[in-house]
Amino acid sequence: MFVPLAAQSHLEIEVGMGRLWPSWQGTYVHRYAPRFLNDPSAQTTGRQTLAFKAQPATVMVFGAAFFFTPRFALQLLYDSCNTEITGTTSTHDTTATYTSMAPPDYEPRTETAAFSDDPFATGGQWTDRIISLNGLVRIALPAGFALDLSAGGSWFHADGDLGYPEYTKFWLDGQAALLSQTYALQMVFAPVDKLGWNAGAAINWSLGINAALWIEARYFGCAKIAPRVTFLNTGEITSIVAFDPAADVPPLGDLSLDLSCLRFGLGFKVFF
Repeated sequence: MFVPLAAQSHLEIEVGMGRLWPSWQGTYVHRYAPRFLNDPSAQTTGRQTLAFKAQPATVMVFGAAFFFTPRFALQLLYDSCNTEITGTTSTHDTTATYTSMAPPDYEPRTETAAFSDDPFATGGQWTDRIISLNGLVRIALPAGFALDLSAGGSWFHADGDLGYPEYTKFWLDGQAALLSQTYALQMVFAPVDKLGWNAGAAINWSLGINAALWIEARYFGCAKIAPRVTFLNTGEITSIVAFDPAADVPPLGDLSLDLSCLRFGLGFKVFF
């Protein structure tokens, strides 16, 4: 007899792996006013657009279920994966309108300069850890098979980074020539903790009195959130003037993280 269908309470431990499809994707508009070090009245603009998408990733699945009866159980699941972020980045476009007092007459003149830099490749990493507590119902099927239906609450813990928006600041040298420094930045997301939900269905195939194979599809849902972001200089561009994290910080534009995902998995379970 297939033990999970036996008329007794028991514990099941499962381990497996699968594929996870994250929902996180979007477009981030990196818009800011570059610093002009020795002309506070200067007018500057900076703009760049990053389009990004979290790629499918391998996920590890661990779980335990305690059956109070042959049909009803309390299930605990843990899903863990590291996801690559890819995408495209537009050119980095900046302008500066400033007052110049160049030799030989040193008369004040209003100058405007515009620059367009080739972008660095868009990329990053995203780490997902999901703990779920579910109610589970088991339905007996012929030939040693059983269908599990489960749903409940999920706790999402995630962090990661996204690159590489650029940041520029301007200044005038002693001959009133315009100089600039550009930095390639990394957007580092503070760890995110969020409650959501999940629902899934699994097919079990008995291997004897105390083991089974399983295959499962599960969806994890979570409301979108606005992350906290730190901008760090990657050092990819040689610095003439140091990047100052206290002052050289572009404002964070509209950015939301969707922690929802779809996961398919398969694995092995044992019964106690």
